[in-house]
Order: sequence, then C-alpha cells, then structure tokens
Amino acid sequence: MASSEAVTYDLDNHVAVLTINGDGPLNILQKPFYQGYNDALVEYRDDDEARVLVIQSGNSKNFTAGFDVAGLLPGMRDGSVGTTITDGDMVTPKPIVVSIKGVCVGEGFGIMLAGDFVFADTRSVFKCPEVTLGFNAVTMQVKLAQRIGHARAMEFMILGEPHDVWWLERVGLCTQICHGGGSDTDERALAYAHRIATECGPIAVRGTKGAIWHTLNSNYDEAVDFALWAKDMCLDSEDAEEGIAAFYEKRPPVFKNE
Repeated sequence: MASSEAVTYDLDNHVAVLTINGDGPLNILQKPFYQGYNDALVEYRDDDEARVLVIQSGNSKNFTAGFDVAGLLPGMRDGSVGTTITDGDMVTPKPIVVSIKGVCVGEGFGIMLAGDFVFADTRSVFKCPEVTLGFNAVTMQVKLAQRIGHARAMEFMILGEPHDVWWLERVGLCTQICHGGGSDTDERALAYAHRIATECGPIAVRGTKGAIWHTLNSNYDEAVDFALWAKDMCLDSEDAEEGIAAFYEKRPPVFKNE
C-alpha cells in the first residue's frame, strides 16, 4: 500500500484510512507529504475494494497547521513545493470523510475542502493566512466561494483570521461537531465511513457524488448528463437488485460493487 513516513494508507473492510504524519506538535507538512498524499489518493481511486476514504491526522491534538512556512516562498518559486491532486479535481467519485481536531490551517484547510463529510471537534480552529503572507491560495478560495458564497469566502480568506467549529457548521462545511475530543472525532468519522461502505450501494454513491461535484464545477446540462449516466450504471448493476431485494426482505443489503 502507498505508505511513507509522511503519509500512511491502510484498508479495513472497504474503508481506507489516510493518516497525515507531519512534524512537531502542530503536525507541520514538509515536501514529502505531497507525493505520499497523492499516491495514497490514487491507490484509493483505483482500488475496487476501497469504497470510502477517511483522512485523519496521526497527531493526537492537531490536524495540521499547513506547510512549513520557512520553506514556503523559496519552494513556490522553484516549484519544489508540491500540490495535492484534489486541489482542482474530484480525483474520484468515491466519498472522502475528513476528521479534524485542533488546528486546521492553510494546506490543512485545502485538504478539508477535498472532503465530502467533515467531522470536527469543538477545539478545532480554521484559518487561511496566505493573503497576510503576501500571496493567494488559488484553488482554495474558488472552492470556498462555490460552497459558502462570495461575502463569506472573502471574509474568511482576506484577513486570515481564525474561525471556530461553530462557524464551520454555520456556513455548511461541517457534517458533525464532536464533543469528545480528537480520538472521539476519529472514531465517529471512521464509524460513519463504515456505515457508508456497508449500508449504501457503492455504484449509487459514486453516481451521487459525481453529479453533485459536476453541479458545482460545470454547467447544468453537464451535471444532468453525468447524473443520467450514473443512473444507468445503477440500473444495470447487481447492487440495485440486491438493494431492492433487501428492502422487501427487511434485511441489511450486501453490496458487492457489481
């Protein structure tokens, strides 16, 4: 599996777990993170056994304070600072669950925006200080404006001030606020991922996410075309027959991604 010191990737019963292992108490990202993160996402995308991905931090207190600022500007100028493949692309129609604890700053916030479901503990703090450092984050504000609107995206991105988890929930970016701390947040995110993997038809899930993504990132006709294509995929699948049979037989469905 695609694992490195910076990122580990594991698979358990159709749920993949990507763990970010940065430096220090703030889980700071270094250059090797990008290759490890991208390799893990490609493995998840291409692995038929993996139905849901959970992104979490190996740090017990913080998600990540983003890339190491000391090397940021030189790395951006010479191109040695990488980018995540989720910056400007869906990458995969399979769902991504993100577990946030403590600080979620800069690149960490960008990783969070790649998630379809976000679980965050009450200590979580969100911040994008790029403009106050003299540069703009490019794709991050585009995604943010699509999701929360012009005024809110401007307010968050321009001054780079910290925002709490209640703001995240208020603007519609948080699936669930967790009150039990970091380990509780990870456990809830993982349990939610297992529910998706076992209770939902994987082909139907991919079709739903794909249609929503295209709605936000393309025009209406393209989004509808994708949704219709996804519907045909579901109708031709054995999972659809299994889902209906399980409903009438009053039992949990056993989806095979077929």
